[in-house]
Amino acid sequence: MQGLFFGVAGLSMVIGPPLGGFITDSWSWRWVFYINVPLAVVTILAVVIGVPFVRSGASWRDIDFAGVVTLIAGVVPVLIGLTLAGNGHAWTSAAVLGPIIAGALLLVVFFFVETRSARNPVVPFALFKTNQFAVMAVIAFFSAFAMMGTTFYVPLLYQGVLGVTATHSGTLLIPLTLGLMVVGPLAGKAMTALPHYRILAVAAMAAIVAGLLMLSTIGPHSGQGVPIIAMALIGIGIGIAFPMATAVVQSAIPMSQMGVGTSQIQFWRMFAGPVALAILGSIMTAQIGVAGQAGVLGGGGVSPAKLADALHGLFLTCAIAVAIGLVASFFLKEVPLRDMSMAKKKAPAGRGAKTAAA
Repeated sequence: MQGLFFGVAGLSMVIGPPLGGFITDSWSWRWVFYINVPLAVVTILAVVIGVPFVRSGASWRDIDFAGVVTLIAGVVPVLIGLTLAGNGHAWTSAAVLGPIIAGALLLVVFFFVETRSARNPVVPFALFKTNQFAVMAVIAFFSAFAMMGTTFYVPLLYQGVLGVTATHSGTLLIPLTLGLMVVGPLAGKAMTALPHYRILAVAAMAAIVAGLLMLSTIGPHSGQGVPIIAMALIGIGIGIAFPMATAVVQSAIPMSQMGVGTSQIQFWRMFAGPVALAILGSIMTAQIGVAGQAGVLGGGGVSPAKLADALHGLFLTCAIAVAIGLVASFFLKEVPLRDMSMAKKKAPAGRGAKTAAA
């Protein structure tokens, strides 16, 4: 089921890049945002009409409001600092260090709130003692790190180094998104069929690293074959890693912590985005500057050779970072994948059974 969910996400990503490129070339980049308004309206209607209402046995008193507030208060300044670091500010500047230090101190407060006073902590830190949760959080983070770096900077590679149009560069992202759409459901089936599914995690992260290393070798005269193969490898790796991280965590933790465990994996995926753009953006800024990055997409300002050199270092850095996830995958201790239909049948009668079934 997780594979099917990510397959749908992959389908939207197959349609999105070429459509976004066409809209940018034909109308303006502003319409890339405008077109989402009617889509959002349709989505809201689908949720209102199609998602069944399930009454929960919990109450407002069970929500960890203190943890939520301190988590947001800690994470937001860190993200602001990281974003500024990737947008032309030096890592040692007050604009970067100030928010990061303030956020780090607030995250310390968050840790004490969660471990000392929270009855139902939004982040149960005991989960990190579980091998499967810790390893899959690392894999979720670095696979999303690779995805963000690839989807953000490969169009820059296509347009600034290989000289293709915005529409064509969007089309050339399809090998990556096809991996999400096609490989995700297949990976879900493979996990239930293989006696040792850890090999899938290792293969997924290895494929992502290999694809990033290939991207780090592309120059103005490389042609489009190498980046397409690289994108396919990265797409296959992400297509395996994303649903696998969720499925393994849901099988390794108690049913009572299913919601918080699942949301934690998604949190680390989302947190990887600004971290990736901050680190990789600072590399690009050091090489060609903020004006240079804008000039590439505007049709000039930086030579293809200079941009290629900058992107070589960027993708190599990304590959080294993702290699941490590859190393972590070797330490995964396999657990039997949970059969949700059997879990519902074994749930105790009463309100708890309704919650488990929901």
